[in-house]
Formats: sequence, C-alpha cells, structure tokens
Amino acid sequence: MIKTAQPRIGLHAFLRKAKTAGQPKCWIWRFGVARMNRRASTLHVLVLAATWFSMFCPLGSQGQTFGFGPSAQEKERLAFLQTHFAKFVPVQFQKGTNLEASVQILKAKENDFEFQGRYYCGFRFSTPSWLDGDFAWAFLLANTEEQKNFIGSGLEWYIIQEKGSSRGFEDYSTKPLARYPILQARFKNTHEITIQHCDLGNLNPDKTYAIWFSFKERDIPNVAFVMTIRSERGEAEFGTLPLK
Repeated sequence: MIKTAQPRIGLHAFLRKAKTAGQPKCWIWRFGVARMNRRASTLHVLVLAATWFSMFCPLGSQGQTFGFGPSAQEKERLAFLQTHFAKFVPVQFQKGTNLEASVQILKAKENDFEFQGRYYCGFRFSTPSWLDGDFAWAFLLANTEEQKNFIGSGLEWYIIQEKGSSRGFEDYSTKPLARYPILQARFKNTHEITIQHCDLGNLNPDKTYAIWFSFKERDIPNVAFVMTIRSERGEAEFGTLPLK
C-alpha cells in the first residue's frame, strides 16, 4: 500500500481493495475527506484527485492495472498464458532438513517464451486438498557475477489458475537481501528479495496455479523462489519461509 503525507486541508487518499463480479480483486482509488478545511474548494479536491490518479494508474509491477478490472490487454495475456500453461515448469512444495521450505531455482532462460515483445517464464504447482492457510512465498533474481548489475527493468509477475479466473495477489513487499545474511551469502550478486502472500480465500484447494514472470530482456537470470502454506499444518509439511 502506498502511504502519503496528509495535506494541510485534511484530504487523504488511500487504496482500498474491491471485489468485482467474476474478476480478480484489484486496487481502486478512493478519496476520503477528513477534517476538511472550509477554505478548500471543490476544484482543489478534484485537481488533487486527478493528480494522484494520473500518477498511479499505469500498469503495476504485478502485471495488473490499478483500475476497475483487467484491461483488454491483460485479458488477452491471460488467455495466451492459460493456452500455453504446459510451458510453465512443474514444481512441488518442498521442505528442507531444517524445518524450512527449500529454495528452488527456476531456470528462466531455458524455459522462456515470447508474447507481444516480452519474455515469459514461470512455474506451476497444485494447492493441497486440505488448503487451510494463506499461500506465502518469496523470490529473488539469482544473478551471476556477470549479471550482478541486472535489475530486471519492467519486471512483472502474477499468479493465474490453469482454467478460469482467480483473485490472486493483492500486495507485496521488497526487502534488502542483506537483511537475511544466510540468503545473501548464497546469492552474493543479488540485492533485493520480494515477499508476498495470497489470502486463503483467493486460492482454491486441489487446483493448479502458475506464477509467471515477464521481462523486457531476453538474457535474464534464474529466479530463486520458496513457498509454503501459512498454517500449522502447512508449515509442518512444507516448512517456513527461510528468511534468515
């Protein structure tokens, strides 16, 4: 969520989650007025609202537009990715020997494919039939020494169901990898890690999903990722995220 300083007139803008019939949850702008100064005119409010909307209306880093639902381009991409679902690398939840989920590697360049001038890769997995908690995961770009300056300009990602639509991710956080010394020691040329979860109600049990990544560049690094189900049973079977 984007946090902003509250203007003097007391106008604050914030994001709220909205459900649209038959479509994923998406971010929409809502402008609320708190302790509005009487001197603030309606025009002032409208100008400020238009400014904020113009700043945050473009495509988000998760590959979903901040708006009132998926655009025609996003619908076309979803149809393409579901048609080519078999191109996503099959993986499973994996637990290591230390009660933590195992870090897995997606060999991006070996499994990429092109659509409308961008390169895609990803992995697919099935949710357990007993799904009883949020899907939690994290990923980073496993840069080699030659790729240490690679930042993934225009990187996009999202989660899709094999068939039909699903609500998917709603937010994410990016942390300096140096905060987690064990991971930093393993991925010396990587600077950031993205951590994300998908609410229990946004995924269905015993269904197959894919998480896709999209890059502008063809020569992309591998993607390291780890995933689990955030519940007592989920972490017992799949481990906890190894954020150390």
